[in-house]
Amino acid sequence: MLGFKTMILLTAAATHALAATATRANLQLCGDRNFGKCEDIDFIVGDCVFAGQLNDKVSSLDTKGRFCKFYVDTGCRDGNGHIDYNGKLSDIRGDYRSVISTKNDDISSFRCY
Repeated sequence: MLGFKTMILLTAAATHALAATATRANLQLCGDRNFGKCEDIDFIVGDCVFAGQLNDKVSSLDTKGRFCKFYVDTGCRDGNGHIDYNGKLSDIRGDYRSVISTKNDDISSFRCY
């Protein structure tokens, strides 16, 4: 039977191993359409990320190959909606194919997979 100290050490080692395997990525959020006034944002895949200085200002974006959900609310809450996207979107307002056009200057947080 394992002692308490051994269990704590094993738990700490497992937590460290999981943290070490976290996948890092980045994407680009832009304050203007056609990729103007952009900021590259680094994140850990699966984590909820705040849009930072571009909160409620995003007009174009590039997920750099990741599938992402972009939320109107902070904390990746879905109360006021979200958009799912993978790839480059040069003009959020100009995407009339879907509800995406209503999210221009509304993105506050995102989560990518």
